[in-house]
Amino acid sequence: RRFMIRYFGNPSLWTRKTAGRITDDFLRWSETKGDRPYFAFLNFIDAHYRRYWSPQFDTLFRADAALAPPIPRHMRGMPKGFDGQPELIGDYDRSIAYIDHELGRLFDELERRGTLDRTLIIVVGDHGEEFLEHAIIGHGNGLHHTSLSVPLILALPGSIPANRRVSQVVSIRDIPSTILDLSGEAPAPFPGRSLARTWRPDAVADTAPDVVLAEVNYVWKRPAWYPASKGNMKSLYTDSLHLIFNGDSTYELYDLSGDPWEQRDLAAEPAAAAELMRMRAILDGVPLAPRSTHEPRMQDADP
Repeated sequence: RRFMIRYFGNPSLWTRKTAGRITDDFLRWSETKGDRPYFAFLNFIDAHYRRYWSPQFDTLFRADAALAPPIPRHMRGMPKGFDGQPELIGDYDRSIAYIDHELGRLFDELERRGTLDRTLIIVVGDHGEEFLEHAIIGHGNGLHHTSLSVPLILALPGSIPANRRVSQVVSIRDIPSTILDLSGEAPAPFPGRSLARTWRPDAVADTAPDVVLAEVNYVWKRPAWYPASKGNMKSLYTDSLHLIFNGDSTYELYDLSGDPWEQRDLAAEPAAAAELMRMRAILDGVPLAPRSTHEPRMQDADP
């Protein structure tokens, strides 16, 4: 592999565009639009494995593994000696810093053109990432908050108040309806509700906590202690509570208001029994996706 990288470069560049190239291509394309309205979706993939950043970020975040939150990172059946390459935390932060730099370059150019103040900007992630908070590396292997929590930033001067932070849990499925609402198109033909309810003063009656669902299907060829190695999973957020249904038919319950890293499972605690029953009644009504006949038989994977 080192030979290939030395002579052919980072494998990440062989099959995908970097954030810099995407930014350049968008700025060239958008300049041809004149005053016509347009929609653009820019998918910056650099924070996905294999991660990429430009050389100017090489020396940043070298100590991030040591600076990571002081929470247990060896637990839940993980074999002794498995460290999960904690240096990946620094790699992740370098790639995010690179994307952040390219977003800044994009916004600066739109501002120079005089179009930024009349452009709806939405910055959103598609998933989070685990770094051994629950003995998992990566994503798509479980439904803990570290895998599901993503950044969501909206900006449109005159329509969205600046510096407003919304603490309630919302779903990214609300984004299409939000775009049409802010564009003056209503009602939206999509599931979900406009996120404008979280800042419009006349929308107080529409700000009840959302019921936010997530699911992940059984994965194979993963370590046996990975949650999704046990079967299909689903989870439910209501306000600050997060309930997870595991593939082995067990439940986990967390209160994110005091435990954002989900280190204390409340499912077996008597004080949480009423909330557990209430949330289970909702989640149990959500059918799991059927198992595909093309997947291999579920079995314990070698670590």
